[in-house]
Amino acid sequence: GLQQASEALDLSNVPQILRPMTGVAQFLRLYSLIRYDLAQRPNLMIPDEQQVKRERLTVWSLPGSPIALSQIPPHRSEQNKGQHGCRQCSAGDFLFTPETLDQIPSDFEKVFAGHNGRRHRFGADLFTYWALLPGGALPPKLFFLLPQPVRLFLLTTLGGQSLLQWILLIPVTILMVAVLGLWLWKLRHWNRSHQYSDGPRIHLLRAVGLLPPLAIVWSWQWFAIDWINLYGERQAAVLTGGTIADGLLLATFVYLLLETVGQCFTWKALPNKALLNSTARLQWVRRRGSGQIMTLARIAGLVIALLVLIRTGRALGITSVTLLALSSVPALAISLGTQQLIHDIADGFSLLLDGQIKPGSFYLIGTPKSGEIAGQVTSLGMRSLRLQKEDGSIVTIPNSSVASSVVTRLEQHNPRDLEASTM
Repeated sequence: GLQQASEALDLSNVPQILRPMTGVAQFLRLYSLIRYDLAQRPNLMIPDEQQVKRERLTVWSLPGSPIALSQIPPHRSEQNKGQHGCRQCSAGDFLFTPETLDQIPSDFEKVFAGHNGRRHRFGADLFTYWALLPGGALPPKLFFLLPQPVRLFLLTTLGGQSLLQWILLIPVTILMVAVLGLWLWKLRHWNRSHQYSDGPRIHLLRAVGLLPPLAIVWSWQWFAIDWINLYGERQAAVLTGGTIADGLLLATFVYLLLETVGQCFTWKALPNKALLNSTARLQWVRRRGSGQIMTLARIAGLVIALLVLIRTGRALGITSVTLLALSSVPALAISLGTQQLIHDIADGFSLLLDGQIKPGSFYLIGTPKSGEIAGQVTSLGMRSLRLQKEDGSIVTIPNSSVASSVVTRLEQHNPRDLEASTM
C-alpha cells in the first residue's frame, strides 16, 4: 500500500535504487503536511478532472503552501515512462513535483517539531514509528509490550536512527562481512588448488561458488533497508555499497558462467584406458577448434559483464554520458595494451573465413622474423597457429605474423621436401 501510494510522487531526481524507501518516507511526511494544510483551509476545493480540462491546468499548488503538483506531458509519458518513479502513470496524471519533495523534510520539522498534540492529531507519529522502529511498515508487536522507559530509551535517536536499529544492524553487518570475506577467501584458495584441473565441472563449480556471496549481499540489503528501515544518508550508503558489490559479483558470475558454457563445448569425455590404476573412469580431452570456442565464449562473457556494470551504474544514478566518460580512459588503456591481441584475433577470423590454412596439412610459412618454418599445422586458433616440425617440436606463430607471411602448402608430405624447403 505505501509503495503504491508513493507512486504519486515525482522521483525523477532520485536514483533508482533509492526510490522505494525514499518514496515511502516522503509520502508519510507529505500525508501529515497535507492533512495539516487542509485543516487550516477547510473550504479549499481541490480541482476535479473537469476543471483541469476546462482551465487546461498543468500545475496546481496548494494555496499558501509550497506543495505543488505537475501534470505529466504526453511526450514524457511515452518516451520516459517510469523515469519519474510511477510505473502505472499515464499522460495527464498529476504528480507531486521534485521541488515539493525537496522541501518536505524541512517543512515537516517546522510544523511538527515540539508539538506532540499536533503530531498525534495529523498522523505525524506514523512517520516516527516507521523511521525509528524495525519491521518495515509494521513494527514488531513485542516492542510495545516493553515498559515505557525501555521503549523511550530504545527510541533514542543516534545519527538519525534509533538506538534499537543500531543494536540490530551493527552485529548483523559485522557477521555478514565476516561470512562474506571467509567465503571469498575459501573460494580463492579452492580456485588455486584446482586451476590445472580438466573438464567443465570445475569451471561450473567456480561460477556457482559466487551465488552464496550474492545471496548474502541481497539479504543484508533487505535486512538493513526493508526491515531495519534505514533512510536518508544511511540508506544511501548501504544501497550504494551493496549495489556496487552486487554489480561486481554478478558481472564476475556472468563471465564465469559464459566461460563454463564454452568449456562444455570444448571438452569431451573418453574412457580412461591409459591409467589402469586410476580411480577416474573418464579422461577429458579437448575437441578440435577449442581455441575459437573459448575465445568467442569469453568475448560474450565480457560483453554481458560490461552490460551488467552499466546497469549497475545507471541504478546508482550515473548517466550514460558520465559512464562513457569514466570508461574512456580504461578503454583507451585496454585498447593500447591489447592492440596486438586484437590484431591477432582479427587476422585469425580472416584465416578461418578464407580457408587458406587447414589443420592436418603441411605448410611452409615464411615469417618475417624467424624465416621459413615447415611442418604440419596441428591447430588454428583465434590468436595463434600451432605447427609441428619434423623433429616433433611445436612452434606457435601469431596469426598476424601468418597473415603477413608467404604461405606455401605442401601437397604431399615428404621429409626430403621439408628439408629442402628449410635450407
